Amino acid sequence: MRVAINLLTEDPENPSGAHWFWTRVIPEMAKGLGSGEELYLLVSPKSRHLHQDYGPNVFHITYPWSNERRYLRTLSEHAYSPVRLPLSRIDVFNTLMAPVVNIPWSLVIHMKTMHAFTAPEALPPLSRLYRRMNYPRSARAADAISTNTFWIMPAAPTS
Repeated sequence: MRVAINLLTEDPENPSGAHWFWTRVIPEMAKGLGSGEELYLLVSPKSRHLHQDYGPNVFHITYPWSNERRYLRTLSEHAYSPVRLPLSRIDVFNTLMAPVVNIPWSLVIHMKTMHAFTAPEALPPLSRLYRRMNYPRSARAADAISTNTFWIMPAAPTS
């Protein structure tokens, strides 16, 4: 199984808590990889140095930009992923937003909607619109959703 993890949403010059999270989780994931299991990290030339030495079954897929060029990064995620990920025979893609085209792999969305819905004034209008449109679309496309809090998940149906 080949799992790709999108790390492009971080600005390599201003890493956030998500960067800290991944630099601790990826080594643990790498230790648990079995025969035929591989991790592929989506990085940019500027962020690649932040994700090194995770082990023999962890590889990089280099995209042109990470979040230091947010709009170009977003465009490349949507346009390049549907072409590039199948070349690496990715089985599972972990990302924040689903690419806009139909995808041949299983999709795991890491949902964190804090700014788009709970503090919309913290985002520029275009970013807010993009997130508000694409979080619901991505949730519908996802095979699984992980969140950083259960508060953002819809209530389970009651019987």
